[in-house]
Amino acid sequence: MDKRMEYLDIAKGLLIISVILTHSPWPYAQYMYWFHMPAFFIISGLLYRDRIDFRKQFLKFYIPYFSFSAVDILFNFLMYPGTASIGKFLSSFIYYIYGGKAVWGVFWFIPVLLISKFLFSKLRNNFKTPYVISIISLGYIAVHIYSIMVIPNSIVDINKQYWLPLDIDVVPLALAYYAIGFYAKTIIRYLVTKSAMFISGAACLLLIFINFACRIYFYMNMKDSYYKSIVWDLIIPLCFTIFIIALSNNLVKGRLRSFLNYCGVNSLVIMYMHRPIGNLTLKIFPSAGWIGYTLCGLFVSLAFNFIISKSIITQILFKGKLPNFKLLRLSLSPYQDSLTFQQTPSRDIPLPRTAKTARTVKYKLAVISMPLLLSRHFLKNLNLKNLKAGRKYYTMGSHL
Repeated sequence: MDKRMEYLDIAKGLLIISVILTHSPWPYAQYMYWFHMPAFFIISGLLYRDRIDFRKQFLKFYIPYFSFSAVDILFNFLMYPGTASIGKFLSSFIYYIYGGKAVWGVFWFIPVLLISKFLFSKLRNNFKTPYVISIISLGYIAVHIYSIMVIPNSIVDINKQYWLPLDIDVVPLALAYYAIGFYAKTIIRYLVTKSAMFISGAACLLLIFINFACRIYFYMNMKDSYYKSIVWDLIIPLCFTIFIIALSNNLVKGRLRSFLNYCGVNSLVIMYMHRPIGNLTLKIFPSAGWIGYTLCGLFVSLAFNFIISKSIITQILFKGKLPNFKLLRLSLSPYQDSLTFQQTPSRDIPLPRTAKTARTVKYKLAVISMPLLLSRHFLKNLNLKNLKAGRKYYTMGSHL
């Protein structure tokens, strides 16, 4: 599990498209609620690693959270210009800080994920596995009792009185799915086979049949704390998640696989951008329907992702790619054919010398401490005559 597994990114690509469909006027959107958000938590659990730096995690996810909050508010002003004002922007932004049910769309997911990850880490560090599973299981049961007894049976009746900061009441359920993902690591190789794909696919079809034949009419909505069945809320999301992961692993290599992988890798940007783009599309072109909403929400989000990937600043603001400062040392010798950037304490990174750099450097050893917020473009276009011994520089990224 050290390497990022491609099929999990493909699964996330499929799931983020299902999220777009959920928010579109697609007539069958409600069935995406059966599995899409639980599956994201399960996959996150599969990717969990110990010794997480939660300060970095907070910055990594909350810088884009607040950046996209501002973008979302500006899109609302674009759709309804009469509401635009600084005061309205600030009052709206407060809702995004509060999070959860107070904000439309998917903004609830990031705080719940971070809290779940933090709690899971603390549980694992302080308790043995049987106790961790017991505590999480009790939380799963308790949060269902809360939903059954407190949350209205009609989704439209869930109003402000049921809003809790950061959707904190959803965390026990999310934590359960997260834990399932983590403990499934040991058997994941059995869950991604073709056999598992056909068996889980058949199970999904059977569950759909039972839902309608027995008039269960299953529905769950994590954001709105609407989960009324302790049994079905476990079985149905789990079956669909296994099917999606297995399908992703067995998808034939080609453009579709590459595209879904790209969507999965950049699912955070799509998650935030698809709704304002889709809503604006329907406002301008009401006849676009769910197809227009989905296509614009997906492809315009990917175009936005392409644009923000071109700048360090926008990558920090919208993708949470934080600078990874590392101390470098530059050594130069007239007997070398290249400049060497030594990344302490491990490896050497050679930078080929050019005719221009050879003329600007005198024949003597120069050792410079290099801990500038710069990209590798800086090193590629390095002007050596500007380097001075004892002056400090920064380079950005885990590798050049």
